[in-house]
Amino acid sequence: MKKQLLILLALFSSQCMVIAAGKKPVIIGIVADVQYAKGVQDNIGRHYSEGIVRLREAIDYFNSVDDLSLIVDLGDMTDRNYSDYGEISAVKKEARARFCNVLGNHDFFPATSIEEMEEVIRLKDLKKPYYSIVKGNIRFIFLHSGDIATYSRPKDSRELKQAEQWMNDLLSINAKSARDYNGGIGLEQLKWLDSELSAADARKQYAIILCHMTMLPFDTYESLWNSMEVVHLIESHHCAKAVFCGHRHSGGYSLRNGIHYVNFKGMVEGENNRFAVVTINPVNGTIIIKGHGDENDHHLQCR
Repeated sequence: MKKQLLILLALFSSQCMVIAAGKKPVIIGIVADVQYAKGVQDNIGRHYSEGIVRLREAIDYFNSVDDLSLIVDLGDMTDRNYSDYGEISAVKKEARARFCNVLGNHDFFPATSIEEMEEVIRLKDLKKPYYSIVKGNIRFIFLHSGDIATYSRPKDSRELKQAEQWMNDLLSINAKSARDYNGGIGLEQLKWLDSELSAADARKQYAIILCHMTMLPFDTYESLWNSMEVVHLIESHHCAKAVFCGHRHSGGYSLRNGIHYVNFKGMVEGENNRFAVVTINPVNGTIIIKGHGDENDHHLQCR
């Protein structure tokens, strides 16, 4: 009897350890809108040529953080020529943690052909423009907000024609988001997002969505073209806890129906650097954002 009890206790302890391991906090680093441009003179408060130095400063800090799982680039690593990505790649290799990249609008400049656009995706170390990874009990879902856009689709493609029509429709109603540096998420990616969130629901995971363009507030100069549709989809899944984005360099924060929308500041702007370390804790239901330089701190409670 005593032996059976010890076996049961051992099994229970082992199961608890597995559960605890799955739900332990996950720590990630965040950078947004580095927009490095070699030899380009700084203007309007933007420090294009300093991007390499600022990125290295952030990576040096991330390397000092114990148990950092990922470093996330929220898009726009380069500003106007994706050939500058060679220098960026060399600096990224100094990171100890895995880099997970999001495509931004500037990342594509000045690509026009399908071959050049595929090269951009390769340089960003991506096999697909959108994807997900799971760390512990957290599913990170990386979206391509320029899925349907005038800068990310080659000439004469069906998707380019769709983007042009979308832009015209937005212009006809005087939408602020009707800008050629914005874009929208297409039907195929929306279906994929829904399936990813459903999988997270079924496994009782936290879902963190990462995207270049902003979703809230609706219809700003930096908004995703179909932000309302995407937000409604995200809100229909209880697993969704937060959306992290870049694009609006001034940053911002919104709370809607229990989901946190955090807009991280652009590293290219301002006299001081801007990056963050984020701790997501499924055990106590918190997301702690520690901003560095001019980035803000946030202490968020998950629904």
